[in-house]
Amino acid sequence: MKNIQLTVWDRLQLLGCIPRQDDVINIRKHLRLMGVLELSDKEKIKVGLVTSTDGSARWKDPDYYFKMEIEDADFEHMAMLVKKRDNWPTTKQTIELLDKIDSA
Repeated sequence: MKNIQLTVWDRLQLLGCIPRQDDVINIRKHLRLMGVLELSDKEKIKVGLVTSTDGSARWKDPDYYFKMEIEDADFEHMAMLVKKRDNWPTTKQTIELLDKIDSA
C-alpha cells in the first residue's frame, strides 16, 4: 500500500493519464485506478469542484490535500501511465506531482 497526498489538480491530471481505449486486461486496471482517483460527491462538495459542459473544472481550495492509500499494483500501473504521458503542462504543480510519485 502506498500513501500519497494529492490535490484536486493532481487527481484530475492523473485521471487524464488513463487511456480511453486499451486491451481488456489494461481496461480492468484503468477502471480500478479510476475508482481510486475520481472524487466522490462528498469530496467534490468539500473542495467546491464544479465542472462545465466543455469538461473544464474549477474548485475553491487549490491547496487541499487528500491523503490517499493506493494499492501497490494500482500505484505501479499509475506510475507507468504517468511515464507514458508526453503532454504534461509545464507548471510547478506538474513537477510537484511527479516528485510525489517518484518519492512514494
